[in-house]
Amino acid sequence: MKDVKPIEQKVLSTIPGMPKDTAIVDTILSAGIDTYCLVADSVFATMDQYVADLAAEGRVNRWVMPSERSIPAVAAGRWLATGQLTAMSMQNSGFSNAMDYLRTVLLVHKIPGLVLSSWRGFDAQLDESEPHIVVGDLTESDTIVTMGEGHVFGHRYGHHLLEQTHAALSDALAGNLACLRVSPQGFNKSYPLRFIPDARIPQIDLTRYYETSAKKGMPFQQVQKQQIISREEALHRIHEEMKGLNPFYIVGNGFNPRAMQALRITEDTFENAGGMGSSLAIAWGAAKSNPNQVFVAVEGDQNAVMNEMEKVICSDYPENLYWYILNNGSGESVGPSLSLPLAPWHYELARVINTHNIEPNSFSYPRINASGLKFDMPEAAAITSEIGNLPAQARLARIILERKEIERRNSIV
Repeated sequence: MKDVKPIEQKVLSTIPGMPKDTAIVDTILSAGIDTYCLVADSVFATMDQYVADLAAEGRVNRWVMPSERSIPAVAAGRWLATGQLTAMSMQNSGFSNAMDYLRTVLLVHKIPGLVLSSWRGFDAQLDESEPHIVVGDLTESDTIVTMGEGHVFGHRYGHHLLEQTHAALSDALAGNLACLRVSPQGFNKSYPLRFIPDARIPQIDLTRYYETSAKKGMPFQQVQKQQIISREEALHRIHEEMKGLNPFYIVGNGFNPRAMQALRITEDTFENAGGMGSSLAIAWGAAKSNPNQVFVAVEGDQNAVMNEMEKVICSDYPENLYWYILNNGSGESVGPSLSLPLAPWHYELARVINTHNIEPNSFSYPRINASGLKFDMPEAAAITSEIGNLPAQARLARIILERKEIERRNSIV
């Protein structure tokens, strides 16, 4: 990299025998986890620099999120699309942002993964940030409550960090959601940070943005000219528009996935029961991981307003990703609560379909359960009996996507 130069960095620990930052990253990579989804943190700064340099060489994926909240949903999408795990990297002060999707997406559906949480505030005498001293204690308990004590690894002072890394990886690879808490006292910051010249500061490509919005979105005025239709009609319309692309649907949450399941339109679905606003992040993670498969995120307007991935797709909108928003201006599944109006960028980045509201308490479809077309698969009953309804939703979706990938490979041969 010719346009970068080392800059000074603060080194907290240089104890002989301690693992280097690069050794921690290499251990994770050697376990087959080649994707980092992250929000930057000073504790991980040199590790992140190493990952960034590896990404520049095409050896790893480095996906930066607007906040920690989207990270677990992106990891869920990667697992659905490929069966591969993601290193979910975040500072502990942001762990509370990630807790929603860690619980309502990954844990509910029993999707495995590895969280890397820094331990800022590990010691009141050594850590100079007063807010992090408070947060350090709070997020220690947050990780245990969220993951379960048996799935949380790493000591406050970084003792045996490399061994703890191996233990966390073994737990995640065994099919669990594991958390490795990384103390700055546990490793040597050996990898040089690099200066970022002005010429390398990312800027949005407006030409590409307008080209993308013309393809993916629909102007507000055009949407308003269309007839308002029912939710059921909208779901059938989406499938009619997309079925020539052999799509896989991520639908969530509230009434839309319940209708999608009950209508039995296609088996190629993952009906996400939880995680308000997570559908686009799941679909984005899936689309980035498997560019040969078209993924379609379908959600209501309240979900769309709650997600933060429009910040990502403004500059990184995969060709194989499509986003639909069913807009009735309310949160029907929680009562007749008026929504915030959709923003202009929703119309530019998604296909918005205006839909009717229905009378309160008149929605007839059951909650997400062991039904829908994919539960007609021969192995569905055994999987559901073994792991439960919602985990079976994810497992069967993974099986379908794996079979579609095998079919693609065989057609090429």
